[in-house]
Amino acid sequence: MLIGRDPFIFSIVLELVKEWNVCNDKYDYSFCNGIMQFSLMGKVFPYKELYNITLSCTVYELIENLRNIPVDDEIYQECDTEKALKQMYSLVYTDDESENFRYKIAPQEFFDKNNDIFGVRSSKEQTVRIIAAKSSYDKKTGITKPVSEILQTYISVPYLEDVIQGLENSMKQNQNRPSESLINNDTANDISKDEAAHIRRKPMNKTIELIQEKLGELYRLCPPLEEPQLSLAETMLPNDLLEILKISNGILELMTHPKVDDGQPFVIGSIVYSFDDILFESKEFAELYGMEGVVLAGNGEGGYYIIQPDGTVYLYECPGEDGYCYAQNINEYISRFYKKHD
Repeated sequence: MLIGRDPFIFSIVLELVKEWNVCNDKYDYSFCNGIMQFSLMGKVFPYKELYNITLSCTVYELIENLRNIPVDDEIYQECDTEKALKQMYSLVYTDDESENFRYKIAPQEFFDKNNDIFGVRSSKEQTVRIIAAKSSYDKKTGITKPVSEILQTYISVPYLEDVIQGLENSMKQNQNRPSESLINNDTANDISKDEAAHIRRKPMNKTIELIQEKLGELYRLCPPLEEPQLSLAETMLPNDLLEILKISNGILELMTHPKVDDGQPFVIGSIVYSFDDILFESKEFAELYGMEGVVLAGNGEGGYYIIQPDGTVYLYECPGEDGYCYAQNINEYISRFYKKHD
């Protein structure tokens, strides 16, 4: 679904992925798992990256971000696009308590991957300036720099309001979808009986069973890792981690809040990263720490859980400091992590 009538100016692509919405042998659209991408001046952002987005939460976050773009004539009129990008980055991300998140447009999943989209309004014109780029922040020097092409566009306030209305309409449409049996006649063309049976008998392993014990229903499995990524994963991942990804390519942690989505569970992070996230975060870890490592997950505070070839898990909390052995295996990592959060 295209939100925004002109992708050569600004638009948002939302795509519900049915296979990511399977629960108890049915297609369940409570979470609306799918894809979100932006288009600025005819170019897709982020480039060559695709995430499993919980649209039922993320779209509403995006709507609020778009509604609250601030007026700032100084940044709006800044001729140097990179300078304007850095100015907004520094306002959003500071070391004190003066952060101004109103400049941030893209949902948190994008910013977690350093895919930044910022916006600013003019007080004199009914226009919004939007700038997007993948950025890299050097903690040692405190310098932020774009590491991809900087995309920029200008849209009118009425155009922005049309985009917001389109986002609201899209969520009403998706959330009103009824649950569908995986193997009834209406969906026979979408998934075969053999595939449905495979989902029913999806094998568990000790780690997933342990997560189920610790979290009850507050976790979510993903589709299994498949070729061609599976062959690459077999050459670089410890066996314990590989066996998890063969069942579920990443494991998500959920939580509930009575004021969010009518108390329905929503995603708050990853217990085990997907293979794409492992590759991305491992690259980030290597750049920050100057050493190779397979990132199992983040610790929620900017640190990295690194799984060693023998299955032991080390925690690296800050660049320049040595990591330490956090757990002897993935199961101990799960037990210790959730004991800490009980």
